Amino acid sequence: MARTGRPKSDDPMDKKVSVRFTNEEYEILLEYAKNHELSVTQAIKMSLRMNILSTQK
Repeated sequence: MARTGRPKSDDPMDKKVSVRFTNEEYEILLEYAKNHELSVTQAIKMSLRMNILSTQK
């Protein structure tokens, strides 16, 4: 019998990171995400790509 459910991803997101923010930092992040219609996770990942990964080239 065939398995049911979601197919396995080629690049699963199985790594988790916990970050602590000050109230001010968190409010800035929330405001940015809201203004750009992003989730907080999307805003953090976008920032990572723009700031860290772009400097490694």
